[in-house]
This record gives sequence, structure tokens and C-alpha cells, in this order.
Amino acid sequence: MDRERSMKRLFTGIPVDVGQVPRLVEEVDVMRAGHPALRWSDRSGWHATLQFYGMVDAEREALLRDKLRAVEGSA
Repeated sequence: MDRERSMKRLFTGIPVDVGQVPRLVEEVDVMRAGHPALRWSDRSGWHATLQFYGMVDAEREALLRDKLRAVEGSA
């Protein structure tokens, strides 16, 4: 159980372009109206997920962070 508590649900994402938010709000409002039983996230947390890693332990998290820093530094 301690291992499960030390794991994190991780993904790589990029924020939504601020200029696109009004259009997205319109589209999401239509979807919300058609699916009122669903739970919807606040738009302040909207992003595009590039990769979902699932539940990750500390060792794998450190490896992912190192690899992502290397990609960021090469841009």
C-alpha cells in the first residue's frame, strides 16, 4: 500500500492557447448541456495531453523529468 501512495498519475501536456479558449468554451457548453451527469473540469486546467504515463513511481518520474528537460533544452 505504501508503494501505491508514493505513485503519481502523470502525463505530459501543453496549455491551451488563450486565443482558443472562447471557441472551446462554446463547444464545451454544448457538450455539457447534452451530458449533465458528467463531471467537467474547470477551464483553468484545460490542456492538450501529449502523453499519458499512468501511475508512475518516483524512480520512473525522475527518469521522465530528466528526459523532458533534455527535450526542453534542445528546443
